[in-house]
Amino acid sequence: MAEDSGAKLILCMLSIAVLPIWIKAFWGYHLFPPRVKTIGIDLGTTHSLVAFMDPLNFSVRVLKSVPSIVTFLPNGTRVVGNPQLLEEHPRHTIFEAKRFLGVSYEDYVGDEKLHNYPFEVTGLDSGQGVGFVVPSSSHKNTVYTPLDVGESIVTELHRRLVNYLGYKTMTKVVIAAPAEFTLKQKELTTKIFENAGLKVIGLLDEPTAAAMAYGLHDKTSMNHVIVYDWGGGTLDVALLWVQNGNIQLLATDGDRNLGGADLDSCFLESLAPHYLDTASGKQKCHHHILRQKVEIAKEQLSSVNVTSISCGGRSKKISRNDFESGCKNVLERALVPLRKLLKDARLNASDVDAVVMVGGSTRVPSIRQKITELFDGIPPLTDIDPDTAVAIGAARASND
Repeated sequence: MAEDSGAKLILCMLSIAVLPIWIKAFWGYHLFPPRVKTIGIDLGTTHSLVAFMDPLNFSVRVLKSVPSIVTFLPNGTRVVGNPQLLEEHPRHTIFEAKRFLGVSYEDYVGDEKLHNYPFEVTGLDSGQGVGFVVPSSSHKNTVYTPLDVGESIVTELHRRLVNYLGYKTMTKVVIAAPAEFTLKQKELTTKIFENAGLKVIGLLDEPTAAAMAYGLHDKTSMNHVIVYDWGGGTLDVALLWVQNGNIQLLATDGDRNLGGADLDSCFLESLAPHYLDTASGKQKCHHHILRQKVEIAKEQLSSVNVTSISCGGRSKKISRNDFESGCKNVLERALVPLRKLLKDARLNASDVDAVVMVGGSTRVPSIRQKITELFDGIPPLTDIDPDTAVAIGAARASND
């Protein structure tokens, strides 16, 4: 009995001794919880996102996306992420700058797509890249580069995150870049973030980030994974090999000139006659306004069968079938790189363990249906918002 009492006394004394430590740890954790130090960012062609791992519950949080648009106002102010300013200041508003990162102006000479931009695209004096000519209040033009535009977007993403969290400790970042980016383009992408005051501690290929978002690298049943990434500016298809927690990029294909913007264009072309004054040939609805309404209708038709567009005093009901018929050629073209990737890799559909859908254009129901049919009735992975998958993957990698 004496021995039991002595043991209890010792245990009691030890409990009293460590009690202050437990109290300090408890109150320290709740009064001064762990802070986010590393974030993941997807700097996209049409939209950009920032995500982070919540240190309290290890879940991934994603802030609302920011349109990859920067308006350089005549008074010197920069406004990030406001598409409405495109109508008011078309020559001052730069979008899709990622398309021009690390490329030569000579590659775009004679390209009809340059006419789709309301701003002026020019070659830099060094002959090593592309710049955007923006008028200023002093009647002198200012030339901005894709790095300038990217830095503004990243700075805005970081600002919004600081406002959301209430502190500034998150200075490290894991980023993602298209798999087909050259070494030069990846270096320039890194420089964008460094110019914005962040330290890049990791750079993932976007397909790898998307696979990590679904945790496929942790699944023993996974080997061959295809990432189908159709965003606003480009279509990229990648084949990954997954084994023992590692992801290896085996092959890529795609169409650098096919994106959601092309769906907007073909849809717009099919609808434009309704908004033309056949007597005078003048368009009743301004081109930029109609294009914005068409883009909204396209997005709506991913979840509903019928919507409507009102513009220039005219209104018309639009069905999903109208959209798919008007964009039939584009939708068929979007499957070509996927079929080619399988053929070049000498893979059958049954050899693929999973298909991950990334990018807003993959919301189009007919694309999902056609890919399901191509892979013997097995639907692609769409549980994660396709616009956020890359950012989520980058955020998860930041915690590894």
